Amino acid sequence: MPVPSVVRLPGSVQVWSPAKVNLHLEVLGKRADGYHDLATLIVPISLHDTLDLQDDPSGGIELECDEPSLSSGPGNLVFRAAMLLRDTRAPGRGARIHLRKRIPFEAGMGGGSGNAAATLLGLEALWGLDPDPAALMGMAASLGSDVPCFLADGPSWCEGRGERVLPVPMSGRLHMVVVKPGEGLSTRDIFSRFRPGSDPVSGKEALGALAAGDVRRLGKAMFNRLEAAGVEALGVLATLRARMAEAEPAGVVMTGSGSAMVALAEGAAHAAELGRIYRGLSTPAGPVRVFVVSSPA
Repeated sequence: MPVPSVVRLPGSVQVWSPAKVNLHLEVLGKRADGYHDLATLIVPISLHDTLDLQDDPSGGIELECDEPSLSSGPGNLVFRAAMLLRDTRAPGRGARIHLRKRIPFEAGMGGGSGNAAATLLGLEALWGLDPDPAALMGMAASLGSDVPCFLADGPSWCEGRGERVLPVPMSGRLHMVVVKPGEGLSTRDIFSRFRPGSDPVSGKEALGALAAGDVRRLGKAMFNRLEAAGVEALGVLATLRARMAEAEPAGVVMTGSGSAMVALAEGAAHAAELGRIYRGLSTPAGPVRVFVVSSPA
């Protein structure tokens, strides 16, 4: 079963749409289509948004969201995913969708992308469509670079612009603390500031540590090529990272294009202790948001 958790209820479907963190992210170069070639280790986490979906016999797509700053039309990936699935595989069907947001914006945690994947899976169940993983993966890739990874069963190694997804082994559950400063970062801005490294950093060590369940080794191997650009755009990230490291997690890294930082803990109790410490941190924008999370079992 894919990571988004689909629950069939009387007359509706509910989907939990998880966030993700990148524990390794290398940018290999710019492509002819304007995107960048990536090599990244993505782990879904227990922080999630919730989508409630009901059938609409009129054939329309209607989206409501409890976050007023988000579009409820074509500017929202949920709306676009619903239209794409309907037009491609279920002409004439409709849905009323309610989205409850918990994943922070401009954080590098894939909230919108995960919502799009969850919409595809939820509507496939709501409309009684025969499962078609290949078709869903193709639609996911057309919606955005991060969307396909949310159709994987768990941690994944992603290449290309993110559309090539390979599930990877993981020994045990990871426990982490995500710290989101009040300031956000734009993916477009971060990639415009990005400077390639002289030698690409391999994710082999991180993958090996994940498979072996060696948290300390994984913490030392965590890497994000975009972190320097994130610090350039938002200088407080350097201070925030240093303060987080003072508490001695296994490792700290920025996730995605930021601005959230991830601390890897040695277990659930350690994560809870780190969370307690990090709740005392702040930036010029105010107190940080702290999420004590884990990877799927």
